[in-house]
Amino acid sequence: MGHWVDDLSFLPCLYVILCYSISHYFMFLDSVTGYLITSIRNMSLVMMPIISSKEAADDKSCVRNQVLVRLMEPPVEYIMKCVFRDPHQQASDVLLELGLGRNPAALLGKYSYVSVILHHLLKELPPEIVASNAVKILDLIEGTADASFDQCMNFRLLGFRLYEKGCSLEVLNIVLDRILQVVCQYQDLDAYLKVADGYADIILQNQMKSQLEILLKGIADRACNKWVSDNEMESLQSVFAKILAHKKCLKEVLEMVHLLAYVYVL
Repeated sequence: MGHWVDDLSFLPCLYVILCYSISHYFMFLDSVTGYLITSIRNMSLVMMPIISSKEAADDKSCVRNQVLVRLMEPPVEYIMKCVFRDPHQQASDVLLELGLGRNPAALLGKYSYVSVILHHLLKELPPEIVASNAVKILDLIEGTADASFDQCMNFRLLGFRLYEKGCSLEVLNIVLDRILQVVCQYQDLDAYLKVADGYADIILQNQMKSQLEILLKGIADRACNKWVSDNEMESLQSVFAKILAHKKCLKEVLEMVHLLAYVYVL
C-alpha cells in the first residue's frame, strides 16, 4: 500500500477531520462556513488535473485517480451538508463563494465544475433555488461531464429536486424537452432508466402524455432482446410503481401507448 500514499491521498482524511472539528466545536462562529467553502474550492482545484488527465494516463494511473476521487467524495458531501446547515448562511452567498454568481438567478452555466461536487451541491441547494434556476442548472450539468461522477446521476437528481418544489409548466416543458434529447442518445438501458426514474413523477403529475409515451418507448426499445440486470430491474419497477401510483385505475395504465411492450419487459 506504500506506493499509494502521497500528499494527495491524505487530503480527504484531513478534510474530514477538519470538518468534524469545526462543526463540532465552532458551529456557531460566522467564519466557519467561509473556511468550509474555501475547502470545497480547493478540492475542486485538486480534482481538476486528476479527472482531466484520465484519457492520457495508463490503466494503473487511471485506477489510482479513480480511487483518489472516491476518497474525496465523502468529505465533499459532508462539507456541503455543513455549509447549508448553517442558518446564518444565505444560499446566494454560498453560490457566490463557490464561483457560481451572487444572484441565484445568475447561476453560471459556463463555469467549469467537477461533477461530484456539483452533485452534492445540487443535493443541498434549497428547493426554491433549484426550481427558480432549473434551466441554468441543467446547463451546468450538461457542461460538466468528467470522470468524477456519472453525468446521468446529476440529470436524475435534478428531476427529483424539481419534483420537491415544482415550477412553472413552461419551465418544466423546456427541461423535459432537453432531457428527452439527452436520453435519446443513451444506448445503455441502465443510464436511460436512471434518468427516466428521476422525471417520471413530474411527467405523471402534470399529465404529460406525449413525454411519458416517449420515455416508455425508449425503455422498451433498449430492453428488447437483452438480459435485464438487477439494477435495471429495480429502476423499471420504480418507474412502473410511479405510473400505478399516479393513475386512478388500471384501465388507464393499460390504455397507454407502448405500455404492453413495457409490461412484457417486466
